[in-house]
Amino acid sequence: IAVATWTHYRDRFWREQPEAAFRQLTGRSLSRAVHAVAYRSSANDNVLHQTHYWLLKGSVESLRQVIAGTSFERSDDDARAVAVRASQALQMNLSPDAILEGYEWERDRDSWYLILNDGRSIYVQ
Repeated sequence: IAVATWTHYRDRFWREQPEAAFRQLTGRSLSRAVHAVAYRSSANDNVLHQTHYWLLKGSVESLRQVIAGTSFERSDDDARAVAVRASQALQMNLSPDAILEGYEWERDRDSWYLILNDGRSIYVQ
């Protein structure tokens, strides 16, 4: 019960403070030109693994800088495949045409980064 209670309050805090969640879970800080405006998570292949979703806001140039210095590589098609699940998790409507650029970081559990054509992006880890 203690773990479930702690997890509940942690997730609630992260939803209220998406930038703090981004810093804690990715190990990266956002620049002053980019703001995390939403955070959600969902259970993945087992209850111990969570997929984390952030909705970020900024100019296209500043959004591109979010992944500077990482191992993300351009992968528009793979990122589009993740867009449906990510938009559902963030409770937003998103058409595939809304994706300006897509990136993937291939590792044990892949991460994706989708820059949208409206000054927002989605970071999935």
